[in-house]
Amino acid sequence: MKVLIVEDEYYTRIALVKMVNDWPGEAEITDDVENGRLAIESIEKQIPDVIITDIRMPVLDGLELCQYVKDRYPDILLAIVSGYAEFEYAHKAIVYNVRDYLLKPLNKENLFKMLDKFRAELSNRKKRDMEQDILRQNDDLLRASKAIGNILYGRKSEVTGFKDIFQLEKEPEEFVAGIIEARYVTGDLLNAAVNMRTENVFPFYYSKDRIGVIYAFFNKTREVAVEEIAFNLRKHISELAGKFSCAVSAGISDKHKLLCELPTACREAEQAMNYRLIHGWNKVFEYNKNKEKSTDSCILNQDMLRSFRFYLECGEKEAADLLVRTAFLKFTDNGDLSVSCLQQLYLKIIAIINDSYNILVEGNPETLPNYADIFEISSFYTMEDLLEYISKNIDKVCNGLQNINPGKRESIVDSLKNFVLENYNTDITLEELAEKHYFLHVSYLSKIFKAAVGESFSKYLLRVRMDKAKKLIMDGNLKISDIAGFVGYNSVSHFVQAFRKFYGVTPGEYKSNKE
Repeated sequence: MKVLIVEDEYYTRIALVKMVNDWPGEAEITDDVENGRLAIESIEKQIPDVIITDIRMPVLDGLELCQYVKDRYPDILLAIVSGYAEFEYAHKAIVYNVRDYLLKPLNKENLFKMLDKFRAELSNRKKRDMEQDILRQNDDLLRASKAIGNILYGRKSEVTGFKDIFQLEKEPEEFVAGIIEARYVTGDLLNAAVNMRTENVFPFYYSKDRIGVIYAFFNKTREVAVEEIAFNLRKHISELAGKFSCAVSAGISDKHKLLCELPTACREAEQAMNYRLIHGWNKVFEYNKNKEKSTDSCILNQDMLRSFRFYLECGEKEAADLLVRTAFLKFTDNGDLSVSCLQQLYLKIIAIINDSYNILVEGNPETLPNYADIFEISSFYTMEDLLEYISKNIDKVCNGLQNINPGKRESIVDSLKNFVLENYNTDITLEELAEKHYFLHVSYLSKIFKAAVGESFSKYLLRVRMDKAKKLIMDGNLKISDIAGFVGYNSVSHFVQAFRKFYGVTPGEYKSNKE
């Protein structure tokens, strides 16, 4: 990555040079200059990938330089260096396509983060340029990819059949869709796709790191099994994995007949490919309609989900993480479990993570961090990637419950105490309150109540009832049986036993002692 440094303060410029050179991502400093005019001269000699410039400089300042670069070299990534007093001024640079800023005094960690971000952006840009170059160089692949893209995404298209897309003499009688995915070798994968074209095999660009393949059958007199296609595709991805030293996987759909069924076929192929999460890479997976329609209630049992919610709400990160890992790793041990069930379990877990956070944290939702927001398992390369994502969100939620709005727990406890004071004469259970009023796990509600009050909910309820009973006895206007009912006891004997256990005497003895 080529970097130009523009800074009028000598020692700051030298410090920037040193820090950029220390960056582990490897950067080449094309030049370091003291003003915008010299920077322009340097750019015209060697165009950098990144420019880091101060704002206030003599001759030509940073904003003027940014405007010049934006107009003539829009691909260069711009970052400005600003003092705290200039912070608002620095924000004006946004209109000049400035991507980031560094505050003085300079911090190496912040600089490294910025360079990491720029490197990733340049890498992605290089990938996109490579893909477009390959597509432009292969008219057939480009034309087919555009036409299929229109069909897959519901855009208006004049294409009515495979004959138009692939310039065939006739329509295939049946077809199977395949999706091939490779990690980090998009350009090479597209080149490989070009070489896959045969009289029966038609590749197209599907998405980032993925190519699609249509296997067309023109003569039904010879029945071609999906298994045979899978066998040939296994040989192909094995060659790709060896050639590019990368991980490759593929999924193939069921058989279909009409072009309008292509979106369904591609979804089937992608769903089949998701089995790589369970069985690993460098394999070909076939879509199994019957298997995907099945459910696996043994994995999605409610007890497990309730336990997971409880661990989250109690801040038990390790227990929550272990429970999730155990549930998901069952998929790798049981080949009969479907990807549909895996997706269902994943969505349940994500829903609980988000619910647990939203229920326990008060505040403006717009200002709160967006936690788990990935809802398709196809976003993950491996099971470990998926589990790591969930684990990070577990940490965020558990930490958030401790750090954000600490008064929430106090308000819950105060609400419970007030409820008891107003309803002590009714049948009260913490289980019902937790489920219907607070939407929390009963064990968690019990835990925060005891931590705040110093005694369990049941003991607190008993103490309130006994205190009310004692006052009524002292008034002397009610019978013991009436008092029992008034403080929530349907049985006089149970009330007498509870009173004696609490005060050491029966209600009658207590009344006699006080007279």
